[in-house]
Amino acid sequence: MDWRGWQWLRVDMYREGPPTALNLRLSDAHGKRMWIWNIRVSPGANTLQHELSSLRQKIDLSAVSELMWYAEQPSGTIYMDAVRLSR
Repeated sequence: MDWRGWQWLRVDMYREGPPTALNLRLSDAHGKRMWIWNIRVSPGANTLQHELSSLRQKIDLSAVSELMWYAEQPSGTIYMDAVRLSR
């Protein structure tokens, strides 16, 4: 996926259960990987966002190949919706 020209990665989430730490790793087609989130997700509705300009020197935004989500202490449920890029 080509993410050049976009400013934000945004994700709407709904958390059932206690607060939890959630991580997101991005990979590009050249094998570079970067953890961009280690964020606490509270119970209820959440919108997470990350400014993409901080990634330009670390991974190839013209060739994003993978988003990997990881919860440090898996418990409860997280519903993800509207994973999107925005300007």
